[in-house]
Amino acid sequence: MAAAKALKNSRPDPYPDDSGLLRDASVAYCATLFMSPAGKTPAQLLHALHGEISRIPDTCSDPGVARIKLQWWREEIARAGRNEARHPLGKQLQSLPSQANIQAATITRIIETAEQRITPIHPVTEADWREYLDSGAAFPWLLTADLCGYTDTATRRMTAASIRYSVWIEILQTLFPLTQKGHCPIPRERLEHHGLGTNDIIQNLRSDAVRQFLRTEYEDTLAELQRGYESIPAQDRRRQLPVLILNRLSHSLCKSVLKDEAPDPALKHNLTPLRRLLIAWWTRQVNR
Repeated sequence: MAAAKALKNSRPDPYPDDSGLLRDASVAYCATLFMSPAGKTPAQLLHALHGEISRIPDTCSDPGVARIKLQWWREEIARAGRNEARHPLGKQLQSLPSQANIQAATITRIIETAEQRITPIHPVTEADWREYLDSGAAFPWLLTADLCGYTDTATRRMTAASIRYSVWIEILQTLFPLTQKGHCPIPRERLEHHGLGTNDIIQNLRSDAVRQFLRTEYEDTLAELQRGYESIPAQDRRRQLPVLILNRLSHSLCKSVLKDEAPDPALKHNLTPLRRLLIAWWTRQVNR
């Protein structure tokens, strides 16, 4: 009861026009729930914009339509700069205080990454994989971490590594629809280490060999998440609370997936909203 009451009292004030930037108990909502008001508003808006734009290639079966929609967002960002935005998120963007402004170049980078995902993606090396994450799913989290601040560059590197493996869980959870479109986000050199190739993932995702590989991938990711959580130094834990919460949410999701004897790539696991909120609250209590 005490935890539930604390969560209820910690909910942020409604945004202007009550437009609902993030769904209650979404991963991004839970991770940014306990940020300071000055950082929470731009962070949640950034995640909402990223979610709205990055899903376009996944929801459009026609590449031409996807490109038209992404071009509309380019124009919307320009309109927001002139205080003429049409979309509710664009209106929120133009109403941010100047000290919390999200640069147009940041949103443009999100659009460019979404455009790249219209065509199949096949990272070859681990460096390609990091770039794929840093310019895509990890991008709003890396910026959120920047908003929170670091004590040194070493902490920045450790935080980035934690974020990469945290978002990697979500990507593995959507591997089935990605392969249906010819996408394989797993680095080729990582597959070759297990005697597999890109086509094995795209064409034979549910084979025993691929499922065993995925189990190894989840197990390695679980270990990396724990290592990433423990590596963030004590002096940065309070300021980097969103990253720690994201890490714990992903860690819990990964353990849930590994309960399967051999993870089914077509089965998407989810944490319940209440469980997400409780993990966020617990992580905050531990790192106060």
